[in-house]
Amino acid sequence: MTLIHYSHPAKDFGAFPDHIDEDAQSEVTASEYASSRFKSNIYLFLEPDDVFMDRAFTFSERAETMRPYQLSTISSAKDINCMTTEGLIRTIAGIFELKTPHLRESRAADMSLYNWILVDLCRRLEVLDARFTRIYDDDKEFHWRDEVVEAVHACIYHTTTPSGRSGFPLLSDRTYFDMFVPFVARKRSKVLKTVSLFGDEICLFTEFIDFKKIGDMKQTEYDNFIHDLLLCREDIDSRIKQVPRGYEESSPVKPFKRMTLLNAWDSDKASFIAS
Repeated sequence: MTLIHYSHPAKDFGAFPDHIDEDAQSEVTASEYASSRFKSNIYLFLEPDDVFMDRAFTFSERAETMRPYQLSTISSAKDINCMTTEGLIRTIAGIFELKTPHLRESRAADMSLYNWILVDLCRRLEVLDARFTRIYDDDKEFHWRDEVVEAVHACIYHTTTPSGRSGFPLLSDRTYFDMFVPFVARKRSKVLKTVSLFGDEICLFTEFIDFKKIGDMKQTEYDNFIHDLLLCREDIDSRIKQVPRGYEESSPVKPFKRMTLLNAWDSDKASFIAS
């Protein structure tokens, strides 16, 4: 394994996180801020080039096991808005039924593919969340649980064990099904932000990228983690440049037809969708 070395914070860290007090920003340099606020307690390692590239070269091939569904990418994510709400729910349920991403055993079998699956589900559910907010307003939560989470659970109930709690089952990692990362807005945002910063290829870095764990991080823990990744960006980007192209050519609307949304609101355009 290769230990990734930090680059100098003032050079690579970039802008301050957007939740920092603006008045304080003018009083400290990026380097001072990085050293005083962020306290890393993790080490980031990369596997040898040949191991990583074997994973990268088979990325598209392994994605073929998703048929009849196709996973979204940064470039194709905008097409999710071209699905009917019913079709969107059916693809989400279908992906859960086909690949059982809620199960730790399934994710562990092919972490890079399951990272991508979680990213795709987060994108779909982000669009769906915006639609349910527009349709149901204050009654959204009831309809979300009944028409989305329960509809998905109905397809995979045989893979879960009742918890004794009224509602959804407890998964093997002690997470209730309705609190699984793609269903929860604050957890989805961590996954989608990470991909927006590094690209879909970050899914391949399974040495330290597990989107289930990342989504479950507390905000401070996540801020520290992203800070570490940004300081290692040069090494990460050098690997990303070696990833073969081709996997980007996907159509997340399949197996349904691409529709045209006529009366979109600004809120219907999810933040992860490129202009």
